[in-house]
Amino acid sequence: LKATLPGEHNSKGVFFSTSSDRIYTVTESGQISIWDAKSLNKIGTIYSIWGKSWVVSTPNGYFDGNQEGVSRLHFVRGMNIIPLESFYEQYYSPNILAQVLSGERTINSEVSISNLSLPPKVQIITPENRVTLTNESVTVTVMVTDQGGGVDEIRLYHNGKMLEGTPRGFKVTGMNKEFTISLIPGENHIKVTAFNSQRTESIPDEIVLTYKAPQQVKPNMYILAIGINSYLNPKYSLNFAKNDAEAFVQSLKTGATPIFGNVNVTSISDVNATKEVILSAIDKIKSQSKPEDVFVFYYAGHGVMSTGSEDEKSMFFLVPYDVTKMYEADDMLKRLGISANEIGEFSKNIKAQKQLFVIDACQSGGAMQTLAMRGAAEEKAIAQLARSTGTYFIAASGSEQFATEVKELGHGVFTYSVIEALRGSCKSKDGKVTVNLLKGCVEDLVPELSKKYKGQPQFPTGYGFGQDFPIVIVK
Repeated sequence: LKATLPGEHNSKGVFFSTSSDRIYTVTESGQISIWDAKSLNKIGTIYSIWGKSWVVSTPNGYFDGNQEGVSRLHFVRGMNIIPLESFYEQYYSPNILAQVLSGERTINSEVSISNLSLPPKVQIITPENRVTLTNESVTVTVMVTDQGGGVDEIRLYHNGKMLEGTPRGFKVTGMNKEFTISLIPGENHIKVTAFNSQRTESIPDEIVLTYKAPQQVKPNMYILAIGINSYLNPKYSLNFAKNDAEAFVQSLKTGATPIFGNVNVTSISDVNATKEVILSAIDKIKSQSKPEDVFVFYYAGHGVMSTGSEDEKSMFFLVPYDVTKMYEADDMLKRLGISANEIGEFSKNIKAQKQLFVIDACQSGGAMQTLAMRGAAEEKAIAQLARSTGTYFIAASGSEQFATEVKELGHGVFTYSVIEALRGSCKSKDGKVTVNLLKGCVEDLVPELSKKYKGQPQFPTGYGFGQDFPIVIVK
């Protein structure tokens, strides 16, 4: 016996990697622990849950996994059980398995997950669960209890989407918070969560209210499509972005018209695609949309992570027409770019509860040396944006422009796949394509087409945290 792996008493198998620098131990339940062969330190754990669900974690608490897997695992601390989802904002780290297996250092944490303070407790006091209402407006009263970590933020979701005004929309009345919302006809799912000062999220409390409306009308769809071929800095110019946006709108409008009362389209391209013009279009949609409506945001152009600093985290930005420098230019990005925070804010403030964001944003050729790092950071930013707003995001992998644009297709691989899905390549039996079906179809098509035309597969990023809903019907 040369060594003993600490804490491994239930292992049913031990394996070495081909390079002999990793040891894998497997339990009867299928849990796989990964060890560094030299130090005998555990560097990662893989959890397989009912075959299709999975989670990878590191000893300091960072994790990756599919949505179902993350929702099923919990962290146990004494007598307290905290869902793994509660640590999503701070500890979710896409592609961490590749870092573990390659020997790269994972993100260091000054605070171990085991030492974090408990999140607040939340409870919806009024109205009662499962009641039927005849008034469109209702006041939701929430009680929040500090469990030692403070109360940093409160989030209230209506049918999966974060509502406008949280947390500033809450009024303090003693230990309670109040928020007034407008119901939609039928079932209304209300959920509330809270964060402590370390950004650990509470277990949510939820109720379901039924609103009997006097009459129901068809919802409307609002589409904002942005495609930028020509940038002020000609080095950033693209070939198919504008065409991608136009084709996306045409395919979506054709299939959406039978479902919605009106399909309202705003298209912005090239020199007009500035932050000011884009946010002005958003303000117009905010003033017109209603909770029962659908909002679709499409962007084809450049996207980039800011450099960040010791005092400010790196952040994802969409790059409008007049951004002339993307890298090492945080001041310009803040002034002329559209940040993930700004996307989150206008998502919350647009009343339409059903929202889809399709982001075909690529990197410039000069960023290839930092592409892997930036790609993971972008994926995390998009995942957190989808989860915090309660919406659907489908995004191209952060990649160099010539890897995404294919002359034979006349489109980028990502948008071509989206268009094919909207035309019915993944429709349901009744001919409808829902946002969840669209996401799954794009996740299947992009690797296949990118491998065919570029020799290696690319994988899009898809996250859906709101309610599934149809966007087109294909006859």
